[in-house]
Amino acid sequence: MDNYCHPTDDPVSFVVSVNVKRRHLSTGQLAMLGAELVPMFEAQANARMKSGARLDPPADLQEGSRAARESTSKAAKVVGTSGRSVATY
Repeated sequence: MDNYCHPTDDPVSFVVSVNVKRRHLSTGQLAMLGAELVPMFEAQANARMKSGARLDPPADLQEGSRAARESTSKAAKVVGTSGRSVATY
């Protein structure tokens, strides 16, 4: 199961990552899917920041809040596209 999220990390991420691998989606479609996941991941990131847990955001995403950058990066990883593509949508 190369490049899949682990089911214990986040069940939604696991399900999405497994299913996008079996579909023939364009980069734009993957980016749109990732963009739909960003609000959920942003809420998770905000909860982690309030609890004191810390994840480093990617260096290539400099705009917006830290939670937004982190969420965009995670959504991009789950769907298998770049953070910049997800941020475009």
